[in-house]
Order: sequence, then structure tokens, then C-alpha cells
Amino acid sequence: MLLTLALTACGGGGSSMSDDASSTAPAAVVSSSPGTTVARKPGQLSGPLLVSPPTVAPQIVLHDQNGKLFKLSSLRGKAVFLTFVYAHCPDVCPLMMQGLAAARRSLPDPSIMKIVAVSVDPKGDTPKVVKEFLRSRELTGKATWLLGTRAELRPVWIAYNIDAKSVPETPAIIEHVSLIYGIDATGHIRVGYPASPISPKAMAHDARILARAK
Repeated sequence: MLLTLALTACGGGGSSMSDDASSTAPAAVVSSSPGTTVARKPGQLSGPLLVSPPTVAPQIVLHDQNGKLFKLSSLRGKAVFLTFVYAHCPDVCPLMMQGLAAARRSLPDPSIMKIVAVSVDPKGDTPKVVKEFLRSRELTGKATWLLGTRAELRPVWIAYNIDAKSVPETPAIIEHVSLIYGIDATGHIRVGYPASPISPKAMAHDARILARAK
């Protein structure tokens, strides 16, 4: 059974995984202490939300910020950190992306870690806006940002248990479940990281383990 988690939503407040998303969620998530980094034995993942049992990450086929067709399955052999964000986010999304960037920079071989972001703002996340977001945070060439129409993006949100919706009072703000999935080299979801607190150290540690999976 899927454990429903209340996670930080952009623009303030909390948001929980939606009912329609949970019915097709990729795996159960187990954690003894959600929102914290768990100290485990050497060789074990440090992320707080362990996925048990590991399950194949649903395929994603979308175009990236450069208009290039992307398939998630093309990253087999790498540690993939998959998240859901939008460029105009005032708080949580930039922090998650910066945390991922810091984790990648700290690795002796940054190429083993791939950062993939799926837009939750079909209208606001244009290629120009997304490229500027990445450029200003020194993530150009280091992160893949997937774009599309709502009809193209929503099935991906549902497959990964992400609920996204605009706030009626402030339409520019998108409330969504803020979560990072850790996917191993065989394409299996193994671990999750909530938006707060973000731990680049834990993600860098886990990247080495995820990249070695066979």
C-alpha cells in the first residue's frame, strides 16, 4: 500500500499525494523518519524515503528545453535524480535544483549523476524561461528539463504520484508535491527525498550506490 505523504508545496503550505495519483503510483514508500536524512550502514542508501520493493520507473517520453526528444530509459547505467518543478517558483523549486546541483558538483565523477526535471507549469515553463533559470544557476548542460502541454505532462505527474494545480488567488503559483526520486542504473526507483530538508550530501552518497546497481 502506498504511504500518503504530506510534502512541501511551492508558494507555501502543504500538499499531499492525490487520490488519482496514488492509484497508479510506482511503489510503496517506507520511512522511519520522513523529512530527515537517515544514517544507515556503509553501502546503504541515505535518503529518508526508501522505496520497497524497488520498482521500474515509469517511462517518460517528452521534449527537453532544447526541443530534443528525451526518453528516461536512455539514462540506464546512470544514477538519475528525477523531480517536478517550475521556473517561476518563488521558493521550493530553486532550492531543490540548487541542492541537486551541489550534490552533482561534489562527486569525483559528476557524469554518473543525471538531473531530470519535469515541468508542472505547462504555460509558464517555455524553453526561453527554463534556459534562463538553468543558466542563472549554472545548470546549463547539467540538467534536463522536460516540457509539454498539460495533456502531455499530466500522465507523467500521475505515474509518479505528483499532484499539481494553480492557486486560484495567485494563478502564477503552482502547488505541487515536491519530491525527488532516486532511480538506479537499472531503471528502478529506490529512494525518495522530500523538499525539506534538502541534503546534497545524502544525494551525492546515494548517487554512487545507484550508479553501481546491476
